[in-house]
Amino acid sequence: MRDTQTRTDNTIEQKHKEVMAEVESLKSRVTALEEIANALKKQLAMLDDKMRGMIKGAAMSGNPGAAGNLLEDFEKAIEELRKDLNDHKGQNAREHDEFRQMLMAKASKDDLTELEERMM
Repeated sequence: MRDTQTRTDNTIEQKHKEVMAEVESLKSRVTALEEIANALKKQLAMLDDKMRGMIKGAAMSGNPGAAGNLLEDFEKAIEELRKDLNDHKGQNAREHDEFRQMLMAKASKDDLTELEERMM
């Protein structure tokens, strides 16, 4: 009886350690994805500022046609950045859901204790 309880306690401790390790792994992955998203936001803001400056410069020089080509190039670049950002958001959401499902499938310490009590 004592051996069974010791094994159950060890199993509970091991499962708890595994879950905590997975949670820490998730935290680091989320942090990395947030950093990528923030970098993309900064690039988008820089491109927007650059575009406004070039359009303003082209308009002041009396050559609005040059601003049109630049505008199209910048719009394409911004669209690609938005797509990358949305892809990262989608990937982050999918991974978050996968990990949530994985963690929900794990037995909690209370579940294992209750199971142990029922077995005895």
